[in-house]
Amino acid sequence: NNLFLAPFLLIKKDISLLGFVEIKLELEEAIGRRVDLVEYSSTRATSSMVERTSYTRLVPGSSPGSPTPKYNYQTTVNLTIISPCKNEAKNLPVFLKKIDQACTKPNLNIEVILVNDHSTDTTPQVAQSLKQQYPYFQSYNCQGTGPGAALITGFKRARFSTIVTLDSDLSHDPQMIPIFVNQFRSMGSDILVGSRFITGGRADLPRHRLFLSRFAALALRLLTGCKLHDATSGFRVQKKSVIKKLGLENLGFAIHLEIPLKAILDGYQVDEFPIVYAKRWQGKSKMSILKIGPSYLKVLFTPVLAHIRPWFQN
Repeated sequence: NNLFLAPFLLIKKDISLLGFVEIKLELEEAIGRRVDLVEYSSTRATSSMVERTSYTRLVPGSSPGSPTPKYNYQTTVNLTIISPCKNEAKNLPVFLKKIDQACTKPNLNIEVILVNDHSTDTTPQVAQSLKQQYPYFQSYNCQGTGPGAALITGFKRARFSTIVTLDSDLSHDPQMIPIFVNQFRSMGSDILVGSRFITGGRADLPRHRLFLSRFAALALRLLTGCKLHDATSGFRVQKKSVIKKLGLENLGFAIHLEIPLKAILDGYQVDEFPIVYAKRWQGKSKMSILKIGPSYLKVLFTPVLAHIRPWFQN
């Protein structure tokens, strides 16, 4: 009832994105209209709240509309979850437990594919032991080397038409998968990118990686005219049929940029949805700024040149 008495509801910034989405869904169900997440800053304190500089407000939509559907699917959704993995033995048990908690829902049928990218720790042994606990879980060896090769291996193994990709180091929250997939279905996307750089998203990254990710997204927007704010996020939902047509080639981290770039150039619908990218739980990042920078440039310009070359030949 308070929502009808006030223009917006203030929520502390330190609530997780999943917490925001859950509150948003409850409010939409209560008032029968869309509720938007809008971020803003303030340095003033009031008698009713702790002084902070950043808040998120849940605002009733300007016009009645369809609320965001909850993730209790009315028809069966078949979902493949793919995660590249290298030396993540300590993270795997928690990763799969979180997937199991999030995705064992009515009418949600999943398979989880872990692609081992030549791990030197006990990742293969841990993965093998977890198969008994999670019957929908399979692990495969990477055909090639690198996260791109791991994803391509996983795509070839996928049985279902909808594919989620995410990191196995828990920097991506598996609990977001049902909401993410629901948004993908409601938007009619071909690819839905988990964006760290739109309202509601956040990235706990060092400055050089933030710069590189934002530069790649800016270059993509300038080259294609799209409105994508995060082109290198690995947390995505995509149609298998689209992925098969893209002719993916990059075997490294730059595959995350190659996928939306080629999809946009081929006329597919690429959308984004806010996510939080957290620090990995354990272990070290495998990303090298000296290697990924040049590979991003190569991925950005090679397909673009291929598309514009016929104009000059004519």
